[in-house]
Amino acid sequence: MADDWQPIETAPRDEPILAAIRVTWQGGSCYWEQHIICIDSEEDRIADCDFDHGFEWDDYSHWLPLPEPPDA
Repeated sequence: MADDWQPIETAPRDEPILAAIRVTWQGGSCYWEQHIICIDSEEDRIADCDFDHGFEWDDYSHWLPLPEPPDA
């Protein structure tokens, strides 16, 4: 992973982030997935912002801040 990825323990919980998770297939091969996630403040649990991936906050290992949106 690139040097700018940070440990998930340092991620803010009050804004959406890009999070990385290493997924292992039953055959043993691994790959990285990246998801936009945030915390559901009412339930204090992860709320996938792009769609439900079924992972918990602690399943992710690294994060990046989301880039600024483009100028209109």
